[in-house]
Amino acid sequence: MKKLFSLFLAVLTCSAIVLPSFAHAAQTTESYVEDSAQADDSTITAGSAIVADLNTGKVLYEKNADAKLYPASLTKIMTAMIALDNSNLTDTITVSENAVTSMQQKGVMRMSVIAGQQMTMKEALHALLINSANDIAVAIAEHISGSTEDFTALMNEYAKNLGCTQTNFSNPTGLDADNLSTSALDMAVICKKAAENSTFLKICGAKTFTFESTIMDGKGKPIKDDYILTNQHKMISGEFPYEYAYAGKTGYTNAGQTTLATYAKKDTMNLVAVVLGCPGENDAAYEDTKKLLEHCFANYDTLSENSTKTLMLTEQNDLLSDTPAKMPETESAVTDTDTQSAIINAVKGHSWQDYIVIGAIALAAVVLIVLIIRQTVIYAKRRRRRKNYERMKKQRIEEEKENNS
Repeated sequence: MKKLFSLFLAVLTCSAIVLPSFAHAAQTTESYVEDSAQADDSTITAGSAIVADLNTGKVLYEKNADAKLYPASLTKIMTAMIALDNSNLTDTITVSENAVTSMQQKGVMRMSVIAGQQMTMKEALHALLINSANDIAVAIAEHISGSTEDFTALMNEYAKNLGCTQTNFSNPTGLDADNLSTSALDMAVICKKAAENSTFLKICGAKTFTFESTIMDGKGKPIKDDYILTNQHKMISGEFPYEYAYAGKTGYTNAGQTTLATYAKKDTMNLVAVVLGCPGENDAAYEDTKKLLEHCFANYDTLSENSTKTLMLTEQNDLLSDTPAKMPETESAVTDTDTQSAIINAVKGHSWQDYIVIGAIALAAVVLIVLIIRQTVIYAKRRRRRKNYERMKKQRIEEEKENNS
């Protein structure tokens, strides 16, 4: 037994010395992976930025996410949400004189259609989201609410009921105006809600779109060639390729500078990135977005586990006609998903050191059991041999007695 105990101590000692070295090596490797895709705030040109998980709502990255900034044409995401909720894609929209004349300033994105131009809501939404046409934004607002003022009031009510605290819309276009503001956090909330509508994502993810309605030129004559729109989001059009991006919206104004919202999916990770206040009209917003998404994809588990903020959709009023009101959850309502999450979180709660110690103890226990079994077998064999020897010895003695007699 002394040999058995000594061997067990030797195994336990080796485990205590060698296994922590492996743990240190594993931790070093893990840290290297995390550091390889760090998104340092100093390298992000955007004045404000955020990346959130669309599946869980967890915020994985933020930079000045609560700061009030101009949304520019990201405003049109809200315009589209209200339009989708209050109309049919087959509705016919007629562009008013006001929609045409109010958007004729130099540098303003527009379709440049004439008053009286008709198109379907589906076509109008494509012009709004992938071409950022401001004249069509006004036409949509007038179709839904009768005026841009009433439509804007609906936008602000919608934002308030989503829990947006820094957002105030002044128009359905996002063009610079008094009291126009949002934050990256609020815009992420709006983007998350918009993503619940598959039609919205399909439109924002279209590389191009061809009108079926006849589009009239400035002189009122039908355009002979197909009227084709190209997505202004460079990650979607392919001008700034990023394989995981599948939908998005662009924006730019003098006050707001470049703004960008991007939906990206890798494996089961489904994220939305919003950057506001990127200087100039170059690719800085796209470079920031790619860097942030790569960082969050590469370090998803760690960032998700350490996240302390979640996008909350309050929806105090039922503005969403196609979305049923959610019933409040009770403490007793435990689902299979809750159980699975609890198990996952319990596992995630252990560090490398915990697993190393458990592994060392388990290894030592296995070795000890093997040694005990081995010693038991050896002892049994020795005992059988001893019994055989005693039996044979007794038999010889009896034979000798018989011979002597």
